[in-house]
Amino acid sequence: MHLQYRAFFQARYVFTIMATLGMAMAFAMRNCLSLVITKLVPDPDEKPGNSTHQEIKFAWDEETQGIILGAFYAGYLVTQIPGGYLSERFGGKYTFGLGILSTAIFTLLSPFFIRENPWPFIILRFAEGVGEGTVLPSLYTLLAQWAPPSEKSVITSTTLLGGLLGTLAANMVSGIILEYVPNSGWQLVFYVFGVVSIIWYVWWQILCYSDPQSHPFISEEEKLYLAKEMGRIERKKDLKPTPWKRIVTSKAVWALVVASIGQDWGVYTITTDFPKYINDVLKYSPVENGTLSSVSYTSIFVVSWISSGLCDWLLRHKITSAAVVRKSYATISTVGLSAGILIASYLHSSLLVGLFVVLGTTCMAFGFSSIKVTALDLSPNYSGSVMAIVNGIGCSSGMFTPYVVGVLTPNRSAEEWRIVFWLMALITVSTNFIFMIFGSCSLQSWNDLDDDDDS
Repeated sequence: MHLQYRAFFQARYVFTIMATLGMAMAFAMRNCLSLVITKLVPDPDEKPGNSTHQEIKFAWDEETQGIILGAFYAGYLVTQIPGGYLSERFGGKYTFGLGILSTAIFTLLSPFFIRENPWPFIILRFAEGVGEGTVLPSLYTLLAQWAPPSEKSVITSTTLLGGLLGTLAANMVSGIILEYVPNSGWQLVFYVFGVVSIIWYVWWQILCYSDPQSHPFISEEEKLYLAKEMGRIERKKDLKPTPWKRIVTSKAVWALVVASIGQDWGVYTITTDFPKYINDVLKYSPVENGTLSSVSYTSIFVVSWISSGLCDWLLRHKITSAAVVRKSYATISTVGLSAGILIASYLHSSLLVGLFVVLGTTCMAFGFSSIKVTALDLSPNYSGSVMAIVNGIGCSSGMFTPYVVGVLTPNRSAEEWRIVFWLMALITVSTNFIFMIFGSCSLQSWNDLDDDDDS
């Protein structure tokens, strides 16, 4: 069986597939609530007594809903740096896997905590965020071991696309369940994603390892290839203490933090809050909501793979620098998303609205080969810690976005939502401008310290 494994599978591609599915599970569990919550609160346009089904309805106003959706990200922030540190010290396999396993357990518990008083559920969502906070820093520690430079953009963007795959699954599967299991479907949504994630965890433990050296099934040919491409295969064993002072005083790191805040604001607005816009303003059914999301995300997947492949090709053949291609991609991602969504918010034709939503969200594909890869460009050795800082501060967007949206849309009107989208455009474009000026994609001097100086 081991010989068959070696013959038919490359370990780095097995890792890529499993990490992609793991990210899908993580994002599906965090985002399925965005659609479920539309069925847990009364529709303002629905007259009392007109509901076809005896559904549970909670009197959560828009601000309360924003707090519930944002609680996850408040917890998510807590374990970013611990997740990066633990994954660098002990390997990313366990911190990545356990982060998703804990999220699965809290997801399965969700139906038992949802009640008229929102605070038990808010606390649970906070705890869920704490569990999942280790996932992304751990992923970057793993990518530093499994993504050779010639394949870095493709492997990194593919694993991160798992997040959109999970969001798509959350929208489509949740929409179908809520449509055809009207009374208890909202509970079933949590059970489905929780159970599937636990199954993934079992296979992750069997198939994936923290680095090529500890992998029992990897071929010698692939191990030598990775050692040649990436320098040293056992670098974790002699890795010096994390140079925190140099990292937190690095202009390149802070430019990346600012860029991440802006990009995450746009992404979280789309993944967390946009389903509410589609439900409240466009009046799409859950199935129509899921269909629009499926078209958008399918387009993102295709464009991301093409653009990331092109990125690696350009860099491999030294046609342009990493800074040029990554900053160009970042600009397309932020400006394109904002323009598409803003234009869609002023249109009345369903066909044109759908077209510009798809065009705008598709531009997000370019972000996976730009800002999301830059932490690996700056420091492969400490990419987990760098990404912990970048994602830890950047995810504050996920914490504040739902609350801000709730405050700005008390009446759920189209005019109120346009303010939300203009704010998104202002934040994403201005932060990208800062990245264009101050950002770097070059290997930093503190990536490989030759002495014990951490100053």
